[in-house]
Amino acid sequence: MEKLKLYALTFFLIAIFFLFLVSAQGSQGEVNGDLVKCSVDGDCSAGFVGNSFCDEGNVYREYQNGKCGEGYCSLGLESENKIIEYCDDNEELTIDSCIDEGDFSYCSYEVSSCESDFDCGEIREYFLCKDDNVWKAISSSKCFDESCNYDLEKEIFEKCGNGCSEGVCLEGESWFSNYLFLVLFVLGILILGFFIWYYRR
Repeated sequence: MEKLKLYALTFFLIAIFFLFLVSAQGSQGEVNGDLVKCSVDGDCSAGFVGNSFCDEGNVYREYQNGKCGEGYCSLGLESENKIIEYCDDNEELTIDSCIDEGDFSYCSYEVSSCESDFDCGEIREYFLCKDDNVWKAISSSKCFDESCNYDLEKEIFEKCGNGCSEGVCLEGESWFSNYLFLVLFVLGILILGFFIWYYRR
């Protein structure tokens, strides 16, 4: 009778432990190789990819949609170029254009003539990803000989340990989330061993 209770308890603990493992994997989003399991499109990541670029005088960036099909996420099946900055400031005294720097693009508003630096427009700051770190680009202009001279400076703003996206550092996963499966496995073994010891003593 005692052995029967022990076998029943062991089976029950193994079943509970198995359910814990399945739920833990489901809550984190299962990954099979490079495929991420999903139920709806909302389970799949989506957002801007690549560098900004100039098109029709404005700043664009490719936006990639995540689609869920046959239980797995598919990226790149649907993408579109979205405008992220209009370069028309509706000022008759400025020459509006889009400047492509290769790793990013920005709007430029050149003034035909000026009397002071104030006439050349305000200083603009842009944050971008480069070499997996956050860089800051500063666009400024000064008035010299009644014409605006424009300048662009780039400097590293923040070093990222887990990569960069959308001009901000990516956060790494916590130790617990990385080793959750192992923690649950060890915990299940300890609980099972305790009950076996308790009923055999």
